[in-house]
Parts: sequence; C-alpha cells; structure tokens
Amino acid sequence: MDVKETYDILNERYMQFIEKQSNEIEKLNSKIENLESEQFQEQLEHCKTKSKLQCTQDKLDLAISEIKLLKKQLCAEKKVFKYSIEKMSKRAEENIENVSKYKKKYQDSTKENKQISHNIKEKSKSIQQLSHKVKKSLKDLNVERDKSNLRIQQDKFLSNIINNVHYE
Repeated sequence: MDVKETYDILNERYMQFIEKQSNEIEKLNSKIENLESEQFQEQLEHCKTKSKLQCTQDKLDLAISEIKLLKKQLCAEKKVFKYSIEKMSKRAEENIENVSKYKKKYQDSTKENKQISHNIKEKSKSIQQLSHKVKKSLKDLNVERDKSNLRIQQDKFLSNIINNVHYE
C-alpha cells in the first residue's frame, strides 16, 4: 500500500469518525434542547405554583386578620350580651309582679273580643242578606229597564207604522 491509499483510507475513516461525532453532537444538542425546554417548563410551573402559593398566603393573611377582628367584635358583643341579659333579668323580675294584673286584663279583653266577634258575625249576616236583596233588586230593575226599553221600541215601531200607513 502506498501513501496515497493509506491517506485515502485514513481520510475516509477520519470523515466517518467526524460524521459519527457530528451525529452524536446533534443527538446531544437535541437532548440539551429538550432538557432546556423541560427546565423552562418546570421553571414556568414553579413560577405559577409560587404565584398560587403567594395568592393563598395573601388570602390566609387576610383571613387571619379577619379572624382577629371577629374575635375583638365577639368579645365586645359578649359584653353587650351579658349586659343585656342582666337588664332583661331585672325586667323579667319586674314583669312577674304584674302578671296577675295582665291576666285579668286578658280575660276581660277575651270576653269583650267574643262579644265583638258575635256582633260582627251578626252584622256580617245582615250585610249578606242586604247584599242579596240589593243584587235581586238590581236584577229586577234591569229586567224592568229592559222591558221598558222594549216597550219604547215597540211604541216607536208602531208609531212609525201608523205614520207610514197614515201618509200613504
């Protein structure tokens, strides 16, 4: 083998080696791009999660401040409630003393109410009877009006016939 053949063989092997290395580099570059893309997606997801976490933290902080405020309000309302209960207890004790007086008034009012209810029922019956009479009278009046209108029309008709016969 001469130098030229050896050179050509070495050159061909070298080119194959370079091509093989280029393919490997392309594969590695593709893997690097995929990994970079995955890393970017993970960073993006991390940012989203971090943002959600911050929103949740803000909501939690707001809820905690509202709870503190509600606790203060509850304490104030407890004091007011306790004062109101004491005041109502005193009033209840005072009202217990007046129960018999109110019972008597209630009994008197009940008797009066029964009497008024009886009177109302009687007057209601009278009103219904009068209403029935008025309706009947209106009906009779309408019938009489219709009869009268019919007589007037008949009279006009007869008068027209008489006038027409008389002129002919």
